[in-house]
Amino acid sequence: MSCSALAFMLGAMPGSIESATLRHESKLPFRYRACGLAIASDIALPGLLAGDGAGGTDLVVEAAALPEELNEDVLLRGPNWQRTREALLLRVPGVGRFRVVGEAAIQYQPEGGQGPEDLTAFLTGSMLGILLHLRGDVVIHASAVLAGDAAILFCGASGAGKSTLAAALGQRGYAMLADDLSVLRPGADGVLRVAPDGRCHKLWERSLGGLGLGDRRGDGVRHQINKYYVPPRKVATAPAPVAALYELEEQRGDDAFGLEPLSLPDAAHAIRANAFRARMMWRLGQGQDYFRCAAQIARQGRMATLRRPFDFARLDAVLDLLEADWAGAREQGA
Repeated sequence: MSCSALAFMLGAMPGSIESATLRHESKLPFRYRACGLAIASDIALPGLLAGDGAGGTDLVVEAAALPEELNEDVLLRGPNWQRTREALLLRVPGVGRFRVVGEAAIQYQPEGGQGPEDLTAFLTGSMLGILLHLRGDVVIHASAVLAGDAAILFCGASGAGKSTLAAALGQRGYAMLADDLSVLRPGADGVLRVAPDGRCHKLWERSLGGLGLGDRRGDGVRHQINKYYVPPRKVATAPAPVAALYELEEQRGDDAFGLEPLSLPDAAHAIRANAFRARMMWRLGQGQDYFRCAAQIARQGRMATLRRPFDFARLDAVLDLLEADWAGAREQGA
């Protein structure tokens, strides 16, 4: 179906866009599950693990003819985006335009000679994260693994080793719960849980070699040189309560190797600093949500800085330290 035909079918008003999108989602060929959402898409989304489509669809991803500007009253505006009550439109110059509609649709239109496949990293990264923000979720730039029945999160700056550490723990039998995007949602009991995120690790070539995962290397990640998708050995499929969050730092010079507990103010800063697309979080007025999230994690478990060397020869010592910390936490909670 052409973009112009799709735009005609969807109509002009945001309300009709979302309802029409959901009406024909059963015809979309690709099914995934990520960030706790069942996704139907008109294009393949590399890095996401396939879903079976059972239980309905939470999110539709598809091409559409998108406007230069939103016609409705604009509530918020940034350098390359604008938000109305019903939608958010974002433009990545030379790549494409993207529109989030309500809580159920992400639409895209390539530009500058790009093909739809050139937009997939934005669809599964920035745009999915923005949609989750608009849903009111707390979204952390973090990886997470399942230890027993609890979630262990690793956050930090880009290149801090979040995916590498999660993949290394996968080598020890821990199931992957999330990679890159960790979505935290409170249950009816008030307990904060991480939504299962069905996607591959994204690992640099150096990490593949250091972890001995060369035989599991998948396709390269678009727009990133020497970074590859790597399917996890085991995947968690149910939400898990948060037991610990570690902010990763590199050990430098005379810095001590090990764990340093975070005070609540420092923990709140770490959560906010590692919010996925933090500037968007602040513009949407969600800062207090992230402070409350930090306070709840502190009540449920541990928050600490993990300072370790970027040295694969000492990686086992890092993993041993983490496992000892989890064992100590379980003994205290027993």
